[in-house]
Amino acid sequence: MAGRNAPKYAVCTISEAQTKVASMLIPLHQALKKAPLIHADNPALSSDNIPS
Repeated sequence: MAGRNAPKYAVCTISEAQTKVASMLIPLHQALKKAPLIHADNPALSSDNIPS
């Protein structure tokens, strides 16, 4: 049975941890929103279309 020996956590403990992690990620999220991006997963581009 999967998860039989998994630790058990109270919902409030998980919620508090999620809140702390989310608040710690806000500055990173803001910085990434302002950063220049290169979309490497665009299927319309081939390696021939990428400037060197």
